[in-house]
Amino acid sequence: MSVEQTEPCGLWVATGETDYVLYGRDSPPILRLQTILHELMHIALRHAGHAALSWGTGQVAGLLLSAGAAFGAAFVAHKALFLGLKLADLAPPWPEPVVTQTLVTFSVVLICSSFVLATLWKAVDGVRAWPRRSAMYRDLHALWYLLYQAVPDIVLVTPRRPRRDPWWVFGVEQRLYRRCVEIGDGIQALGPQDAQVRTVASGRAAELGWDQARAAAAGEAAAILVAVRRLEQGRVVRREVEPDLEPQPAKVAHVDVEADARRLALISISLSEPLVRETVARFSSEPASEERARP
Repeated sequence: MSVEQTEPCGLWVATGETDYVLYGRDSPPILRLQTILHELMHIALRHAGHAALSWGTGQVAGLLLSAGAAFGAAFVAHKALFLGLKLADLAPPWPEPVVTQTLVTFSVVLICSSFVLATLWKAVDGVRAWPRRSAMYRDLHALWYLLYQAVPDIVLVTPRRPRRDPWWVFGVEQRLYRRCVEIGDGIQALGPQDAQVRTVASGRAAELGWDQARAAAAGEAAAILVAVRRLEQGRVVRREVEPDLEPQPAKVAHVDVEADARRLALISISLSEPLVRETVARFSSEPASEERARP
């Protein structure tokens, strides 16, 4: 791409299928290499859009990697110039072994330091995020267990005590991702949700002063509970869903898994709300919207 002097010299664009690194078409080779390595470091560190703008350890690691690449490029240019002088029977005006060792040493040290710092930063970030992710994982348990009882084959490995709400969670990042996938599979297996149930529950929540996110979660929770009740009563046919390690496109195809986990956690918490239970009791004994529309 073509960029002006006042615009960024590089950009990372993440999509659901792949990642794109953009750089200036007319940029010098050194700047182009530095830009590519800088954006690749953002991808390796799994930066979100807001996190990439803040100064921190990830940016320091990216700068170290860029500096190491610059020293490596300087070494290549130095060797090319040295060989050119030799072919021209000219003596280089600098001590060649000292310069070579200096450039190689700085390049290797800076690049290795960037990867070590990035690894440490990810470890520290994982420790800092563990309480938040563990809380979300526990909040998801009610919704997951409801769907697990209705559709047991959404899990790849059956837990020994599925009813128990886990308190201590190892590997919480992978478990949180897997739990979101299982919940998405379970919701998909229930089939289309009753839009009228969702509208009534979310409307009542809004009347009680709930914010938009909680009201929407109440509507989703009521619709899921009604769908489960109708499935248990044999009034709907469960869809067959093959559990997969890849996310379902309509449910968890998000770059930020925590955003999807927060939304599902609100639904899970809303399952026990009185207004949700009242809405479910009203609609569980009624036919589904498709049946009501049938003459």
